[in-house]
Amino acid sequence: MPESQIFRLVDPILWTIIRLWLRKARYKAQTDLLRNWLSRAANYPISFSLDATDDLMLWVSRHPVEILTLLASFSARWKEVRFMFPDTACRCFDAIPSVKKSLPLLTAATVHLTVEQQLDLSMAPQLSVLHLYNFGLSDILAPWHQMQEFKFPCWNVWNISRSTFMPYTPKSALRQPRFDSSSRKHPIGQKLIPRLLQRVFR
Repeated sequence: MPESQIFRLVDPILWTIIRLWLRKARYKAQTDLLRNWLSRAANYPISFSLDATDDLMLWVSRHPVEILTLLASFSARWKEVRFMFPDTACRCFDAIPSVKKSLPLLTAATVHLTVEQQLDLSMAPQLSVLHLYNFGLSDILAPWHQMQEFKFPCWNVWNISRSTFMPYTPKSALRQPRFDSSSRKHPIGQKLIPRLLQRVFR
């Protein structure tokens, strides 16, 4: 292998982006891969997307605790995060409670919730992009005054209009994306991050 290729593989910045598609059949292997991947990223900020190729309800009934604990242990380095199935963000925080106080680099988050869960992002001093799905009036604590982009589904418009955080959220930040159940798009690995650095665990 040429020296230039060896150099690229050991460069920590190449390991700072993770797109993880969970599979029940490969869960243990994926957990080991994630642990190795995170260790290779050294002290760089990390961006990740957590999704599943199986039926999402399988993961709702049995959350990937080991994966969530691993991700939570690196929360101080989260930059952009995307939790694509319900309540994984909350359970990630539950895995290591100190996560709620260790989000100094977080700038963007996409989170799916259920009405039973509350998400506290108020301790993320750089958070400016937030995409939320399936949330109620009291579900979210966040630094609303600094939001540059806030996206929510059309069925949450009524909740948004009555919410107490509205006076503190810049109107220019509000967005209503078109809902497409087959599309799971997020800046991670697309416009903000070069395709060269993408990696999908399948």
